[in-house]
Amino acid sequence: MLARLPVVLLVFCCCTQLTLATRNRAALGFKSLPWGFKARQTVNVRGLPAWLKGSLYRIGPAMFPPFATHWFYGLGFLQGFRFSSGENLLEYTAQFIKSTPYNASRPHNSLEDARNYVPNTQVCIRRLESNSSVHLLANTGGSLSNEFDYLSLDTVEGPFHYGDAFASAMLDAPSHAQTDLDGNIVHFLHVTQPDIHYQIYTIPYGSCTRNFLDKVPHNPKLNATVFLHSFALTENFLVIPEVPALANGGEYTKFIFDSSINTTWRVVSRETGKQVAEFTSTAFFYFHQINAYENNTDNTIVVDLIGYPNMDSLVDMYLDKILNDPSAIRNSTCANRMMRFTLPMKSPSTAIAPRILSEVPCTELPTIRDTTHKTKPYKYAYAVAFADPNTSDFLDSLVKVDVSNGGYKRWHEPNCYPGEPIFVASPHSTHEDDGIILSLVLDVHAETSFLLILDAESMDVLAKAYLPHAIPLGFHGRFYGDL
Repeated sequence: MLARLPVVLLVFCCCTQLTLATRNRAALGFKSLPWGFKARQTVNVRGLPAWLKGSLYRIGPAMFPPFATHWFYGLGFLQGFRFSSGENLLEYTAQFIKSTPYNASRPHNSLEDARNYVPNTQVCIRRLESNSSVHLLANTGGSLSNEFDYLSLDTVEGPFHYGDAFASAMLDAPSHAQTDLDGNIVHFLHVTQPDIHYQIYTIPYGSCTRNFLDKVPHNPKLNATVFLHSFALTENFLVIPEVPALANGGEYTKFIFDSSINTTWRVVSRETGKQVAEFTSTAFFYFHQINAYENNTDNTIVVDLIGYPNMDSLVDMYLDKILNDPSAIRNSTCANRMMRFTLPMKSPSTAIAPRILSEVPCTELPTIRDTTHKTKPYKYAYAVAFADPNTSDFLDSLVKVDVSNGGYKRWHEPNCYPGEPIFVASPHSTHEDDGIILSLVLDVHAETSFLLILDAESMDVLAKAYLPHAIPLGFHGRFYGDL
């Protein structure tokens, strides 16, 4: 049984908050929480599945000092939602990651973190295990991570020490590592010296040590590293769609999307880290892949992702644009589509083209039932979306897409802005969508947030767990049934 926790809110005045006029109804989702803010509460919830047990961890930006002019620049804020089977109770905990930028933003104080630089980690959650210990890491678009305690969410170690030659260097890396069905992690670093290349590595299940493999070349036509937020994984390969999104300088406004350069698809052996095949397609941009798998019948690799014609959406996520010109991010996001690329391994160097999986536009933050269908053929994808491509101010609906025929179901309620949908399978499930969807929703009318629980098959509402405050709109999360 879970301990009954009282509400404890510690609030400190923050005078560094970025204040902007706004014409966006979702503006509350980009309003800073105070420096030092913590929350802990037991919430009674009617309608929870009796079998639901485990913890959902989410992360995203929740404070925007003057330097945090982009949604991606905000300071990382962790949230934990813990369920105990058979009880209609939710234990909610939240606090900021104790990063160097966070500590330096303490009001009325020029505090500098005297330890090693602790990065602002606000994008996604990663899990490592070693010596029967579980390590939960908060991550961002770099090689450094911060560990946090799975119960209190206290920052345990920052940065986390992997114990290798790159341990103390902040190198570019996709925000999303890939974890396979056996718990093995596959990832890579962007290395610029002596030349630009991708350094492939794995972290075997049961270890916290990075095992560095081979290096993968960089397209010589690209004179800078490229913006890669994620990549694809199959049982035997990782696939890097090297899009022509040039990361020139620190600001996204300086990035260049060169549509005259094709996207290079690099197929890399998970065993050796060597590139084994290469394909090309016309230029496109993406943030997130959906799933990938090998089709042994015709010796192809299938990669599904959400593709854009350009990288306008990245620039449209500056806060002044989101708040004062919501049509910009709506229009650039609604230019995307869920796409499928099929890579014929018998014919390397072939030019490939996408097939549109569904005509539902304006989707992002895609997820699947990854505990059983990652790297496998699958049928259903879930995502956030703009409910109306003409009037929605921000991502205000959830969709379930049947990738076999393009059909979809939608959840939408007025004044509500949901976060990434997380699938949790029911025990002894008999079909792929037998389970629930968890999504943190901001209700701007009620000025609070609630955890939404949907039936993953019908997309009908099962329960809502209202929280004591509004949580700014975040990015990614993970559910662990054993924590």
